[in-house]
Amino acid sequence: MVNHFTQKAQNALNRSLQCAREMGHTYVGTEHLLLGIIRHTDNKASQFLAYYLPGGVSALKSQLEMTARQHQVLISPTPADMNFDTQANRIMRLCKLEASLMKSESIEPIHVLLAILKANDNEASDILSKLNITYETAAAPLRLPQEESKTDVSPTGSWDG
Repeated sequence: MVNHFTQKAQNALNRSLQCAREMGHTYVGTEHLLLGIIRHTDNKASQFLAYYLPGGVSALKSQLEMTARQHQVLISPTPADMNFDTQANRIMRLCKLEASLMKSESIEPIHVLLAILKANDNEASDILSKLNITYETAAAPLRLPQEESKTDVSPTGSWDG
């Protein structure tokens, strides 16, 4: 049973909260979740996106920030005021399912990315879809048999799932 987030996933969620707070939002949405994932390159989700996006993650980051700023609230939220919106709450439930499907004992940032893509009805997935990143694109390399799968981007810059 998957019941905990890895340190990298916790860091990504904390960065999501920070992104929302910096934008003056009182909620964390899917755009904030994805911004939290890509703020650091130390996770498979960020590495996957860096490899598959032609211009790297900078264009994605700009689009996410622009979308998030359209919902800007002109107050300064306190940490106690921060809540996940309905879609982000759904993503939190789906990422547990994604981890289970991949037979992982804990939730990684890649599971959060897969959940965002699988939900396919949120602002982050809409932006990714326009950049030709789909659930299948992200999940396919991760479905290789465990003994054959390499889980990091190689030094030559190719993505091996």
